[in-house]
Amino acid sequence: MEVQIISKQNVRPSSPTPPHLRNFKLSLLDQLIPVPYAPLLLYYPMNDNSGASNLDVPKRLGVLQKSLSETLTRFYPLAGKIKDELSIDCNDEGAYYVEAQVNCHLSEFLRQPDLLLVHQFFPCELPPKAVTHVANFQVNVFECGGIAIGICISHRILDGAALSTFLKAWSATARGGKEAIIYPEFVSSSLFPANDLRLRDSAVVMFGSLFKKGKGVTKRFVFDASSISSLRAQAASLGVECPTRVEVVSSFLWKCFMAASEEWRGSQRRPSLLTHLVNLRRKMEPKLGENSMGNFLWLAAAKCMNKSRVELNDLVGEVRKAISKIDSDFVEQIKGDEGNSPAEQTLKEIGEFGSKDGVDYLGFSSWCRFGFYDADFGWGKPVWISSFAVSGSLTMNLIILADTRCDGIEAFVTLDEKDMTVLEGNPELLKFASLNPSPLDIDKSVQLLLRHKPVCDKNYINLEFLLGLQHLKVVNYVSSFAHHSTYQEQGPVIWKPGLLTSILMNSLANLTSWQCVNFFPVKESTAAVYVTSVQENVFECGGNGIGMCTCHKFLDGAALSSFLKAWTATA
Repeated sequence: MEVQIISKQNVRPSSPTPPHLRNFKLSLLDQLIPVPYAPLLLYYPMNDNSGASNLDVPKRLGVLQKSLSETLTRFYPLAGKIKDELSIDCNDEGAYYVEAQVNCHLSEFLRQPDLLLVHQFFPCELPPKAVTHVANFQVNVFECGGIAIGICISHRILDGAALSTFLKAWSATARGGKEAIIYPEFVSSSLFPANDLRLRDSAVVMFGSLFKKGKGVTKRFVFDASSISSLRAQAASLGVECPTRVEVVSSFLWKCFMAASEEWRGSQRRPSLLTHLVNLRRKMEPKLGENSMGNFLWLAAAKCMNKSRVELNDLVGEVRKAISKIDSDFVEQIKGDEGNSPAEQTLKEIGEFGSKDGVDYLGFSSWCRFGFYDADFGWGKPVWISSFAVSGSLTMNLIILADTRCDGIEAFVTLDEKDMTVLEGNPELLKFASLNPSPLDIDKSVQLLLRHKPVCDKNYINLEFLLGLQHLKVVNYVSSFAHHSTYQEQGPVIWKPGLLTSILMNSLANLTSWQCVNFFPVKESTAAVYVTSVQENVFECGGNGIGMCTCHKFLDGAALSSFLKAWTATA
């Protein structure tokens, strides 16, 4: 794969920045960020089913540039240059903007993406040797017309939540229409003024101590929604109340990481330190608005000493306890001169423990619920988002968690190569997660098939769901909606051995055979008992076939559609 640069330019704001906004001060928390950028890639196919798919590539590129210029007027610090450690010169020099041509189809790349190759999709070297422009973009056009947008915005001014706000604003501007304009709130420096540099110096020492010599390797582990539900159920059954998606996936990966470290070293389990970046917007009183810009992040730290046996629920409890300590009182301690001491002590403790010989460190950053998959510039939402692979002689064990398009979580895992070699072969991990799957396989669905030929009583219409939704898996039941509007459960679970694709790829004409009949909950003997009956059939691959029979005297097709919309929205 070759990426050829076609053009380079600066995209300036559509309107000049007022003189009184020329000098933008960085906040105390902005200065604690150890990395220059948090790179993000958004991938868009050409043949999206949206109404705007007839836009040709040059027109799309024009829309991106014009809307970026208009958006930079509101997000004016992104059009400036980094002045020093304390400020940004909002001189309207513009965002660095590159257009490039890729000599393959997007589908070819997504079939088995190489995270080492995606470095070519970004507008700046990773890791960068020098940072001048605040915002940098590269639009990569594939031979098929698909597009990958590489984004490198200085982490000194945006965290993940703020980047999400910027993308929402940019994409909404590109779509045009009557959508409400998003205005950012630049409040970080007023809430967390940078009155001295002691805390920044402590952060530099702490993060520096967590980097280790060695070759880092990045792999992707994808947890579908059903696997996450299983992990949550496992943790809940052992006493954890309502564990979240991020809590269980983080804790499970931590557990597998500790097992990998123990295995390749051939020694007893070592003490381990986990840190998780916490979004302070939700922790403050009053809570900050979702359009607040800047870095509102702090590290929660959890320890696991050298126990011979570690259970998932124990680790979930430790992670939850660590995050719960970051509350409104703690945030108040960070603010101002007098608040630096407790925060400074926290950073010192993390650095001292994590850098000890014989202690394993694992850091987490979550992009979940940021809505990166909602970035629609007028030709549909991205089919995939990604980070990049870390390479070099210095590495930090780091995991980035991101949503998938179908309610799963994709973990971009960077570890020392010895740890990774063992981790990627861990059978417990591979039971719940897929290693480096194609993004084209993560969100597969089969077109809805409607058949009106009855297989039971004539009062029923058969809705033959064959939805190969691989992210559904756990709930296996035959349930009925009774006349008096209460749910009951009855009957055995019907398992159909084999892969869903093996049935669907067999001739569609065979869907009237016994295979389809067995997917439905209603038979001749029960045809007149219930108004609505639903049967979920789980395949070996995790795909589902949902059979639904609804009394035609009660619902026509349009009414059935309304019921399905309500049901799925509630789910």
